[in-house]
Amino acid sequence: MTACVKDNAGAIGYMESGHGWSEDLPEVNVLNGNNRSLTSRIAKENGGIAAAASEAVTPSLADSDWGDVDFINKVR
Repeated sequence: MTACVKDNAGAIGYMESGHGWSEDLPEVNVLNGNNRSLTSRIAKENGGIAAAASEAVTPSLADSDWGDVDFINKVR
């Protein structure tokens, strides 16, 4: 995927962010619910999903009911 996106101007693809970073590919900015534009690199620098998880009330066991956990639109 990385080679395909890199070798074709205007191509859009989905890959693990580290692969894109290592090839110096640009990435989309996603506008979150707080009107903040984010990239995966910015999210990583700010703790990524771990930061969102720390704000969520999460069950103590992996096999518990996670139905009420909301990782979307965290204000970080």
